[in-house]
Amino acid sequence: MMIKKRDPNEKGFALVAVLIVVVVLSFLFLAIVNLTNNNAKQMDMQEDHMRAYYLSKSGIDIAYAALMMTDNNGVQNIRTIIDGKKEKLESILELPNAANPLGKVTIDVKMVNDEVRIAALAELENSDSTALLALYVHKDDFNKTHWERE
Repeated sequence: MMIKKRDPNEKGFALVAVLIVVVVLSFLFLAIVNLTNNNAKQMDMQEDHMRAYYLSKSGIDIAYAALMMTDNNGVQNIRTIIDGKKEKLESILELPNAANPLGKVTIDVKMVNDEVRIAALAELENSDSTALLALYVHKDDFNKTHWERE
């Protein structure tokens, strides 16, 4: 059996090859970690936007229900806006409740042309996410409504 003599130019080639493989694998690992973190942040942001949207919608639902109630004279509360007795109604709600608020919702009710505009701006407690929705109710037909995302 013949023993092959080492070429002096090949000295340390295995070490260089291993280092290159380790560096490439490290870059791939860092890229995957970065991609995972960005994806998690994006999902959190989408979840916050959904929460803000539903808080805003809940605020409008609460305001609409309050406006459809009648006062002591049997007149619906929405008539105070329609008849011009009040130009504007505003309120701030902490939802889901004051003891454990997820965020605050600012309600704004006013006449716009022939419709009562019930708008709600939701702001989350621990996030920059907001949502602004409006429900328009026709002054002569309360069943004639439409939503707008503003």
